Amino acid sequence: MSYAIQNEQHAFNLVMYKSSRPTASAKAALTALILVFLRKHRICLSTAIAPAQFTHYAVVPSTRARPGTHPLQALIDGSMTLPPINARANDCYPADDRDFHPDRFVVEDLPPEANILLLDDTWTTGARVQSLSHALKDAGANKVAAVVLGRWVNPSWPDSQALISHLRRSTTFDLSRCVVGRPA
Repeated sequence: MSYAIQNEQHAFNLVMYKSSRPTASAKAALTALILVFLRKHRICLSTAIAPAQFTHYAVVPSTRARPGTHPLQALIDGSMTLPPINARANDCYPADDRDFHPDRFVVEDLPPEANILLLDDTWTTGARVQSLSHALKDAGANKVAAVVLGRWVNPSWPDSQALISHLRRSTTFDLSRCVVGRPA
């Protein structure tokens, strides 16, 4: 996961690729990021669910009643070798609800013992990834591992100041660093 600091390029890409007028450059940057990351780290991600192998992938659905395919799904369709699992948001929760709810999402047609690679574009509180992970497990998934394109960091949030300061002092984003702590 890379950090998406508000008003910086990665954050801009995460907003623009799913806007009503998405930019080709934002879509290209995010497509490259997710596909290169998954290719580079497929083995270390698989070891996180070992001895199992991923059998399917799922994208955290939009909670804003966006018509059609989720923009992240559209970016990776045709590039994933795994079949997708479909899920939808439960309409009883407001779109901006950022709390964990075990029934926040409805999973459709999950094969028994599926091992899911869960993909999300933006992590703000983590509630949506956690809610869908719970729904997948509740529907019968064996293992679930999540990959998120960006951790949203808002400079106006007081608790973010130390993190942003640290990120700006540290080295640049390194795609070879594995999220599960193993070398790529």
